[in-house]
Amino acid sequence: MDPTDEAAAEPGPPLPKQQRRVREFHAAFLASLRPALSHSRLHLPQYLMQSMAADVLRPWAVYRTWLHRVHCLPERIATVLKLWRLAGGDERVGGEPAEAKPGEVVSQGELLSPFVISELAANTPREFVQLLKRIRSRAQGGPTGIHERSGIGRSQIYSMTDEKRSGLPTRGEQVRSFLEACGLPPVQVEHVLKLWVRLRENPQPYRHRSQRRSSDREKTIVRTFAEVVSNAMIEAGITDTEELKNQLEIIMRTNRE
Repeated sequence: MDPTDEAAAEPGPPLPKQQRRVREFHAAFLASLRPALSHSRLHLPQYLMQSMAADVLRPWAVYRTWLHRVHCLPERIATVLKLWRLAGGDERVGGEPAEAKPGEVVSQGELLSPFVISELAANTPREFVQLLKRIRSRAQGGPTGIHERSGIGRSQIYSMTDEKRSGLPTRGEQVRSFLEACGLPPVQVEHVLKLWVRLRENPQPYRHRSQRRSSDREKTIVRTFAEVVSNAMIEAGITDTEELKNQLEIIMRTNRE
């Protein structure tokens, strides 16, 4: 047998008692989240994954928040808390976790009533904000639920969906987190994000090509009509420039009406 194989087969030195308890706690914590993790409804933030990989304990409030998000049973939470204490956790140290960065914490929400794709439309930044507000209105738990699932601050959620707002939300990853936390399915999330990208590049009202062609034809007809009327008035002996202008304005206004 190759000596290197023999060395690899030998177990390493036993873990220190404290480190072993930290790992046991983290294993129990992850087991409590497993159903949500396996269905891709929950993504743990990078800082927490790094802490678990390094066998570092975080304040209990960090773990408690995640256990509550997956509606863990009280008795299960009590068991995990006991393991956290055995691992050296001190409830006097640390407090509520800092707010996660947008896009770092995502728990898929559920809509109270689904959208059809035709409802997810916006031609201006203001209409896009109004669309986000309609989506928010159908999300379970309202702004508080969206905050808990996305990590986006409540004030930021209200700002993103304030109908008085004239500009687009500035960060695409935050819009994505918001939409996922509201419960939009992936296809609709991508559709709304495409709207956001298009409006960011061109905030002017969007018109379909057929609408633009129709508008151009109307302008051509109006110009031609004005020229015909102008020539007819000149032939009729009306040559005063100001009078021509006034008569044309009356005719054009009547034509629009």
